[in-house]
Amino acid sequence: MGNDIPLQDREIRLLFLLHNDCGAEDIKYTLLRTTIDRAPPYEALSYAWGEDFRQITLQNGTVTTLMTNLYHALRYLQRPYAARVLWIDALCIDQENGAERSKQAQLMGEIYATAWRVLIWLGEADDKMSHSLTILKRGYQAVVAEDGHSSSSTPVSLTAEEKGSIMQLIDRPYFNRTWVLQETIVAKTALVMWSRSHMPFETLMAACEVLDLNESRWSHFNFACQAITTFGSLRRVFQGLTTDRTALGLTQLLLYTMGNRATDPRDKVFALFGIANKAHDITPARPDYSRTVEEVYTSLARFLVGDDHSLQILSAVQHGYTLSSLPSWVPDWRIEQPIRLLDAAQEYLNFRVHGERPTYPVVTHRPHPHKLALGGFSFDIVHKVDNTELSLDVVDEFDRALFHSLPDRRTIANRIGHDGLYPPTQEDFEVAWLRTISAGLFPAGTQLETSFARARYPLYVRWFSTLNVSIAPPKEVVDEIFSFVPLWTRGRKVFVTQMGFLGLGPAEVEPGDVVCVLSGGNLPYVVRPLGQDEFTFLGPSYVHGIMNGEAYHGVDRTRQETFVLV
Repeated sequence: MGNDIPLQDREIRLLFLLHNDCGAEDIKYTLLRTTIDRAPPYEALSYAWGEDFRQITLQNGTVTTLMTNLYHALRYLQRPYAARVLWIDALCIDQENGAERSKQAQLMGEIYATAWRVLIWLGEADDKMSHSLTILKRGYQAVVAEDGHSSSSTPVSLTAEEKGSIMQLIDRPYFNRTWVLQETIVAKTALVMWSRSHMPFETLMAACEVLDLNESRWSHFNFACQAITTFGSLRRVFQGLTTDRTALGLTQLLLYTMGNRATDPRDKVFALFGIANKAHDITPARPDYSRTVEEVYTSLARFLVGDDHSLQILSAVQHGYTLSSLPSWVPDWRIEQPIRLLDAAQEYLNFRVHGERPTYPVVTHRPHPHKLALGGFSFDIVHKVDNTELSLDVVDEFDRALFHSLPDRRTIANRIGHDGLYPPTQEDFEVAWLRTISAGLFPAGTQLETSFARARYPLYVRWFSTLNVSIAPPKEVVDEIFSFVPLWTRGRKVFVTQMGFLGLGPAEVEPGDVVCVLSGGNLPYVVRPLGQDEFTFLGPSYVHGIMNGEAYHGVDRTRQETFVLV
């Protein structure tokens, strides 16, 4: 660092980017120590670190190594005749000093909130990406009515080429960084920059909102747009423009950023403390880079079970995508491509496996830090597992079985163990199977009349309303029915319990595993007995027919069992 003396409490370094009036490639800067309370006006840079590096020369002639993406940002940020005052994490924090990193991480939210402007650097752009600026401005003009208020009633149609240009911008690695959430949410104002192009961040968020209106749900473009608009939603919550603060709860933030990346895996957690703490006046822990990843993740999971009075954090447990040394009940936030959480279906269907009964986690404190003892009851035992991966080939096979061929229908029925009516709900087994592999989202009965069904399955709802269901639906209807299935089946398997219930559970599920209902959880869970009341926690599941309190019907569940998760 330019100054080897460690920073004291509330001290920060500011970077003075010196002017460059001759177009030289060298970047020169100097560092100034100050306190965050007495800092001069400065801009804070928000960017993706990247993995490529290059050497640069400092003011005193010292040669240092810099991330290539940051180098390009500094080149564009240089002014020809005046210095620029910036805060940049890689240069203003001694990255080799763990104690300093911990202290500065505690101030990170305040650093970005104090900056007079946050600069969002997306990297260098090609002509196609630069063209997106014009398209986005067109979208923004559509979202702002003549009276200056937002109006999202007029969707903007895009050609495939225009959509591709926008994807070049909004699908950048920057938006997958965990730290970005805090850096943009707390900002007074933010400017998005790519090469010489720039746009206010508020404009980008509003444009994505309107451009997404007539896009099919759950497409890649839809997800990219929603990632941007979520920043806007969370900014409004953080700024107090809405009274519902639950979106800024630490568990909600962790689940939302689960697929995001961080150079240091501990930052998948630390990057969210500032937002959650300020929104809810809680302090689960302070960033501490002296602790291991396992220590950080385990202590956080235990804290959240007690603080949330809920087991929602357990819904993030996914074993199939990591070789982890964590306890089985602790989510591994290092997973880069997590499967879609069943909580996403919960948002639409409001699963309540306990029905209307108020329930909170019953935690039995055990001395071992890696064990979590919870109260609940065993519901059923896994009897059969369909090990066939639910690929598009299987979906096509079921498509034929459902609408065309009786022999194919029998093939499917034999594999999942049902034919005719599904006993728990008295539905046709095809409908029960479809609802199971879609985590309950495939509409049936009164659900066909909901706005969700009309929005997600418009062709099917329209075809079903003709009441001519004896005739096979057109191909576009069948395609719509199965288009969303891979979202829920990736990384999961269909199973059948001893009592004949269909379930969609973790990929690791095996015959003999236990489906249990735990106090404080909204979903059924699958655990594996180890003996002496100890279990391996496999993960949450969807069990068709018990998602709204039916597991209590006709049975006395007042006596709780203890499940010691290891």
